[in-house]
Amino acid sequence: MPDPDNRCNGRTVFPTAAAAQAEARRVCGEVETCPACAGAHVKTIPVVWPIVCATGHRPQHLSSPARSFTRDKLLRAAQWLRDERGTTVGLSGFALGTDLWWADAVVRAGLTLGAYIPCSDQTARWTGGDRREWERLRALADPAHSYECDQPYNGLDDQRHTGPELMNQRNTKMITAADAVLCVWITGKHSGGTWDAINTAHQLNRPGVHLDPSQHLDPARAVRLGLPPARRQP
Repeated sequence: MPDPDNRCNGRTVFPTAAAAQAEARRVCGEVETCPACAGAHVKTIPVVWPIVCATGHRPQHLSSPARSFTRDKLLRAAQWLRDERGTTVGLSGFALGTDLWWADAVVRAGLTLGAYIPCSDQTARWTGGDRREWERLRALADPAHSYECDQPYNGLDDQRHTGPELMNQRNTKMITAADAVLCVWITGKHSGGTWDAINTAHQLNRPGVHLDPSQHLDPARAVRLGLPPARRQP
């Protein structure tokens, strides 16, 4: 956190460049050097996120109330991003849960939907209802903002990619294409694809929004500007 007593011309002076960069990411600003004190300041700038992707948990990781809460918040998030961040495109990985809920929210908010399909048989084990929802939303996606891998989940005989590798590959491509990331992440769940995607977003210096579905009984604490802290490097 910045030191409120270390200020120059009313603005916080950060002790290190890394601290300034971390604060700049949090508030969606940029770092500049003060000509008066030669220290690092954070300058707020108009925030525009034309393309936003989402990553988040699948339904089995959420309680029934948390699922309903998340779906409602994702629609509100899409509308807020449209109105407050100038978002026009929403990218989805099209997995069950957060991904499809976000895809639906993107369409309902009047944004352009992009589909990032990780493998050719993504819906092979899904129920009929889930598959129909995937197909409905997939048909609404704009090819100009989409990606589709033609490799099956378990790979081909002459290729060594595994399912998790394909999922990570999809996430990296999607986050690279986005200006910001909306993550639906249960605080403290330091494993799984969502956690890996959050760390990828940090590596790519993407800003974002954190929606914590475990806080569904306390909505004021459920949504925060900025991504959760990244994994500590050994």
